Amino acid sequence: MEIGFLEEEEDVTPPQYLTSPNFPSKVGGRPAWLDFENLPREEELTCYCGKKMVFLAQVYSGGLFEGEETYHRCLFVFICPSPSCNNPGRAGGFRVFRQQLPQENCFYSTAPPDNESDEPAVFSSIPKDCKLCFSCGLPAKSSCKKCSMRFYCNREHQVWHWKHGHKEECSEFVQLKKKAEATSDESDNVESEGCYSSLVSTTTAAFLFPERLIVLERDEEDGNDTNDNDDDDDEDEDDDELNEGEEGSDERLTQKNLNAHFDKLVLKYKKALDKAPDQILRYHKGGDPVWIGSRVPSEDGRDIPMCPLCGCKRQFEFEIMPQLQSILDLSLERADFGVIAVFSCANSCNTGGKTVPEVVWHNTVSKEKVTFDDEEESKHQSINKAKK
Repeated sequence: MEIGFLEEEEDVTPPQYLTSPNFPSKVGGRPAWLDFENLPREEELTCYCGKKMVFLAQVYSGGLFEGEETYHRCLFVFICPSPSCNNPGRAGGFRVFRQQLPQENCFYSTAPPDNESDEPAVFSSIPKDCKLCFSCGLPAKSSCKKCSMRFYCNREHQVWHWKHGHKEECSEFVQLKKKAEATSDESDNVESEGCYSSLVSTTTAAFLFPERLIVLERDEEDGNDTNDNDDDDDEDEDDDELNEGEEGSDERLTQKNLNAHFDKLVLKYKKALDKAPDQILRYHKGGDPVWIGSRVPSEDGRDIPMCPLCGCKRQFEFEIMPQLQSILDLSLERADFGVIAVFSCANSCNTGGKTVPEVVWHNTVSKEKVTFDDEEESKHQSINKAKK
């Protein structure tokens, strides 16, 4: 198991090093996509409420799964900016996507990035038809009408970029296009070859979460093995006392069991954080998450569906901890989350060149004994279908 921390604030990595060719694990900023030819669809990045999702974090896990197709692998987590959508359970306002590539691909060098280099890694080649919003890094359809060199997902982001650099560069692009048309030389219309900044801005923006590198460290003592047997004994003793002391109603029995279960979850959560209270991520492929509330996936597996591609069971891979919210000082008006657990295909099966949605389970401080509401999910899916 590995534990993730945000890098020290006084030693923040420059944004040009948090780009796709450097394969970062990070929070905030723009997503550093792996595969630029197969991006999520617009409807997949749109919340049930109709708002566009905001990039929250990504975890790079290349080489941790078997198979050449997982040489590069990354999971991307998005969140709805409206706190009213961030409900507990699988129906919360979160999305997670899996991308993976073999070692030999059309974007990156087969050699690993040089961590000792003073210069950030660059693409081996950039797809000419890649259309990303230059402001937020999400797929875009519209371009600047004057130069057609920059793309945007909405008017707000186009206005932002006009005020943050495009006003000056737009006329230069127009002149380059005219020169290229006059000389029939397309090389005059090319920016710095392999440079990430030709696709997406690296300038800080208020509509994005603060960008920071995630530093992963191996945990020598697995926090999931912390005296669980003692907790079980305590819970059994509580149940025995209830049965011996009164005949009681089923309702009171259920409430007492629920309280004991909730207390056990909180105790386990606290023990997991004792040695590293500032951890913001726990990566434990195939392990068990630590929960902060009682709304957890059902044991029969119906809340975490099988992989739609290979039919394999999805397993727990990592969780984002609520400490992230306080460390980055994220406003509750923009995001409200407890534990965000990610479940992915246990085989990390071949995606067939697609970006594959995986499963997020949102766990908040709650004593509710509830499970996933299929009727609620069907309602949300109907809303999305009506918008298509």
